[in-house]
Amino acid sequence: MIRLNEHALLMCYPDGRVEPLDLSQLVCEIAGQNDSLGSKLEPWMVEQIVNSIAHYIRHEMKKETVTLQDFIDLSRELLTHFAAPSPMAGNASEAVCDLYQLAQRAGYGFELRFYDILRDHIQKASSNGSESYVFIGLRRCVKFLAGHQRWRNRCRLINDEIVDFIRETLGRRAMDGVRLSVS
Repeated sequence: MIRLNEHALLMCYPDGRVEPLDLSQLVCEIAGQNDSLGSKLEPWMVEQIVNSIAHYIRHEMKKETVTLQDFIDLSRELLTHFAAPSPMAGNASEAVCDLYQLAQRAGYGFELRFYDILRDHIQKASSNGSESYVFIGLRRCVKFLAGHQRWRNRCRLINDEIVDFIRETLGRRAMDGVRLSVS
């Protein structure tokens, strides 16, 4: 018998089947449906939502199995929330930054150059009037800068440094009502 990943979630289907939940396949299906709420979101956001649902079921509800209907209900609720237009959407622009791409632009092991590029990106976005900042690809960025394929203690330190740097850089701009998301 094959041992499942300790973080795997089992899906109970209406016909009685129990199979491991393939989150990557689920993300592709949700993001690829033209008539679904998931098509209104970026694929990375759908991936974060699906992973958060799996984490909630596994760790908060302390369940190893979930019925298909329960998973669909949770997914629909969160997708509806995130796909709905923000009340401030008319006057606030959102700046999305892929940290991994910035790290690649800086070059392998050039951590200081990465911070210069990141600072420039934040300044450019704030000068364009952005009130919402979304930074994605943090984990891949950190592993790239650290030169590791697996997460190590050094990765945790670099991760914290990047988040602190982003907060400090945005804090220096002293803007009220700024929204920040780092994932």
